[in-house]
Amino acid sequence: MSVTGTGIAGNSAIQTITNGTTFTVSLATIALGTASTLTFNAALTSAGTAIYLDEYLPGTALQTLPNYTVTLPSSGSAGIVAGGATASSGAISRSENGRYILVPGWSTGAGGAAIGAPNTSNILCAVKPISGSGSIQTGITGASNWFTAANDFRDVTSEDLTNYWLSGASIGIRTTTNGTALTTISTTSTNTRSVNIINGQLYYRKGLKHKVYKVGLGKPTATSTTSVNLTTSTGAYGFALSPDFLTLYTNSATRVISRFTYSGKYNAGSGTPSGGLWSAASTGITLSGATGVAVDWSGYTFGTGANVAVIYVCNATMLVKGNDNGTGAVATTTLATLTGLNTFKQIAFSPIQQTVAKGLSTPGTGNITITANTNNNALFQINLAVN
Repeated sequence: MSVTGTGIAGNSAIQTITNGTTFTVSLATIALGTASTLTFNAALTSAGTAIYLDEYLPGTALQTLPNYTVTLPSSGSAGIVAGGATASSGAISRSENGRYILVPGWSTGAGGAAIGAPNTSNILCAVKPISGSGSIQTGITGASNWFTAANDFRDVTSEDLTNYWLSGASIGIRTTTNGTALTTISTTSTNTRSVNIINGQLYYRKGLKHKVYKVGLGKPTATSTTSVNLTTSTGAYGFALSPDFLTLYTNSATRVISRFTYSGKYNAGSGTPSGGLWSAASTGITLSGATGVAVDWSGYTFGTGANVAVIYVCNATMLVKGNDNGTGAVATTTLATLTGLNTFKQIAFSPIQQTVAKGLSTPGTGNITITANTNNNALFQINLAVN
C-alpha cells in the first residue's frame, strides 16, 4: 500500500496529519437594517445565525483572511443555523477517525429555524459533518427537539458518522444513529457542554460545576451509564487530554487556559488514571473568555514542566497559539483576530483528506496460478491518499 499526500486548496505546503491546521467555527450575524453591532448582538440572543467553518494555518501570525472557508447553507431543507450570542452553543469537534468536523445547530428544514428566528422549544436540531475536502455531508436531523430548548443543543461528536453523541441542557448525554431515535446514556450531569472522543473514550464538560467527566468505558450507547468526574477543573467549555491520559488542558471559571497533570498512571482496565492525584491548575494561556482549546500532541512527552505540547485557544474574537514551557504563563502568537459581527466559538484540527482508489497495477486476466516464492501478476492494489 502506498501513502501519498497533497495540500488542501489554498495551502502552499503539505501540513502534517498530526499537526494539521486549525478549524474554528465563525458564526456570522446578519445585520438587520441599520442596527449597530451592540444593538444587534443584544437582540440576537437565542436567534438563528449563519455558520462558517474557517480554517487558519498554524504557523502564520496575524492572518487577515482564513486559509479556507466552508459556508454552511442557512436556509432550505439542508440548511443549518446556530445561536450567535449564546456562549454555550456552536461547539465543534473532529470525529474520532479524523475525517470530519461535526457542526451542531438548528435545522432550517420544515418546522425548523430561520435566520433571526426566535428560539422556541419546537425548533429541530441538526448535525452537519464537513469532510477533509470541504464538502458538507448529509448528517442527521432530529424528528423532534433533542433537548429542552433549541439553544440547549450544544455539541456533538462521532467516531465515523455511525454513532453520534450529543450534549445539552436538562437531559444528559444522548446518543443516536439517525437523529430520530435517541438514547440517553448518562444522567450523572444534565447540564452538559463540550463532548468529545479522546483516545477511544467519551468525555464531556459539565456546566455550573464545570468538571470533566468520563462516560462509562469506551463509547457507550446503552442507558444507565455512570459518568465519573476526572478532575476538579472549573471551566465549562473546551478541553484536551493527552494520549497518555496524564495531561489535561481546559479553561477555568474565568475562561483562561490551565494545565493539570496526573501523578499516577493510566489504568486501561478501568479507563481512568489510578495511583495518583491531579495537580492544582497551573498557569497556562491567559486569554479572557476562552471557549475553544485544541492541542497538538505530536511532540509531547509527559512532564510536570515543559512537555512540548502546542496549544491553540480561541475566545470570541481571537485565535492564538502557544508552546507549553512549563515555567509560567505561556507566551502566545495571535493567528487571527475577528472584527465586526463575527464570533469564534470553538476549535478543532482540520479533518484528514482521505481517498482510496485502485492502484496503478491492474489485476491479471484469466485464471492466475499463485506459486509460492515466485513473482505473480497483481491481484489487486489500493493506494491510500491522505492529506
